[in-house]
Amino acid sequence: MALSSSVSQSSPDRSHRLLTVDDGWTTVAPGDAGMDAGPLERLTEAIRRYPDWNIHALLVERAGRLVYEEYFAGEDNRWGQKLGYVTFDRQTRHDLRSVTKSVVAALVGTALASETIPSIDQPVVDVFPEYGDLATPEGRRITLRHGLQTGWGTIACATAVGNGQQRIYVLPADRLVVTVLAGRYDDMTASGLPMRFLLEYIIPAVRGEGAKAATLG
Repeated sequence: MALSSSVSQSSPDRSHRLLTVDDGWTTVAPGDAGMDAGPLERLTEAIRRYPDWNIHALLVERAGRLVYEEYFAGEDNRWGQKLGYVTFDRQTRHDLRSVTKSVVAALVGTALASETIPSIDQPVVDVFPEYGDLATPEGRRITLRHGLQTGWGTIACATAVGNGQQRIYVLPADRLVVTVLAGRYDDMTASGLPMRFLLEYIIPAVRGEGAKAATLG
């Protein structure tokens, strides 16, 4: 059953408002980024209605601008140490685990675009000269491409898979980055939930009938 079938299909009268904070991010309303705010509001409603999903934070960035930022409350732990029920906000530190793989992939993509790194097929040891003792014939067979593809996919659509519901999705065609932080780290039965958020709410907000053309910069 689709998640959207369990929540109201009508767009709420209120609109999601981002806080303006001097943290380097430009924030805009979804409509100003060519997105339909309705699906995002319905997703917020669904997450609050089902606390057992234990979603802690959801952020959506489009074309370098933050269009959605929401925090929730739920149980949390740090590598097995229970932290209890935590009310999350932008100041709350959160265990990222394998999500950092996508952060590294995005940085490598930026380095490729600027030609700081000439190729992902170069040996890893060429990037870390301080480990020159590992530059054996066997060691030089391990390339940056091997490291980037470990466990989660490719630069074209960087997706952190590990640890239950933790995700960063990068959709270059839509100039979209979606970050989901949650508490069910090692529960792989819950790993499909963030993808359903993406397919049933966030992508329709970009490509659906309510989305409109916008200057993305």
